[in-house]
Amino acid sequence: MAEDQTSQNLTVAVRVRPLSATEQKRKVAKVVQSSGNRVIVTHGPGGRGPDRTYNYDRVFSPYAAQEHVFESLVSPVVDEVLRGFNCTVFAYGPTGTGKTHTMEGTAEDAGLAPRCAKALFARLEKQKTKAGEADFQIKASCLEIYNENMYDLLSTMPGATPQELTVSEAKGGPAVKGLLAPVVTSEEEALRLLFEAEANRAVAPHQLNAHSSRSHVLYFFEVSRRSRVGAGGTTTQRLTLVDLAGSERLKKAKGGGADARSEKQLRLQKEAMAINNSLSFLKQVVAALSNRPRGHVPHRSSRLTSVLKEALGGNCRTTLVANIMLEDDHSEETLSTLRFAARMQSVANVAVANKHEEISAADA
Repeated sequence: MAEDQTSQNLTVAVRVRPLSATEQKRKVAKVVQSSGNRVIVTHGPGGRGPDRTYNYDRVFSPYAAQEHVFESLVSPVVDEVLRGFNCTVFAYGPTGTGKTHTMEGTAEDAGLAPRCAKALFARLEKQKTKAGEADFQIKASCLEIYNENMYDLLSTMPGATPQELTVSEAKGGPAVKGLLAPVVTSEEEALRLLFEAEANRAVAPHQLNAHSSRSHVLYFFEVSRRSRVGAGGTTTQRLTLVDLAGSERLKKAKGGGADARSEKQLRLQKEAMAINNSLSFLKQVVAALSNRPRGHVPHRSSRLTSVLKEALGGNCRTTLVANIMLEDDHSEETLSTLRFAARMQSVANVAVANKHEEISAADA
């Protein structure tokens, strides 16, 4: 296999969410322990059954800082993008485990997405100063999948014209036709677009999270570089950051009100059903990819798996961050998440570094 073409299993990390102040005050029972690259769930759900041990590529304890998660896990992914590879990073886990905190963070404690934007500009500018290195261009786009419908989270920008979104096959894999992809010329401009997308995302109060994300959100950074060496040429690769909505049991899909028949409660349950169906299709794709020999893979079962076809078994280097809780109350969801993460480890992608495409004199 060529040096610029590699087959490798997906990289899988687990991040354990620390107890909140309320949980500490309640003195909740903890059933999750982390040691090195191992996660141990003690005694199973409700204190029954044997201990279960899972091994992953990385395990981040409740004390792991955002910077540490980025530098040790995702900073190398940015380098792979600059080497010409398409890369995807997922945040996965039940509602309330800190997926959106991991991916987006806060103004004071940035998550993976803003740190990736900063790293891309800093490293491309550094490369640009070297003799013969490439000029570059970055386009950013943000897609929301809510109740199996697709929305452009940048369509509210001044001058934007919202279009109908459809998934179509394009050179290099599936593309979302109609999705805005403005050129961003600085880190600050990229961050403004991320904040715009975050503000437009569907969220709602939930008993596990006061600001629960009710949709999947995908952030795309498309990096094009034009060589100044010889006849020149361009390469284009994409970094995709996926903040998945939280899986949850329907009985936990409760809002702030006590009336289970209220309009808000019915909406939450509808959202939970759509989220669970979407994640179920994702699990089916992963199960099919992990089977040997590989048979039919149902990528077209949902909008999410259609858009992420290359990240799941295709031309991409993919990383999963599985988020879990410490408490016994959520041990069933924790075990389900850990089993899914273990299965993701058995999926292999074949990533090919993008080559320079020759440009004509008229384009030069």
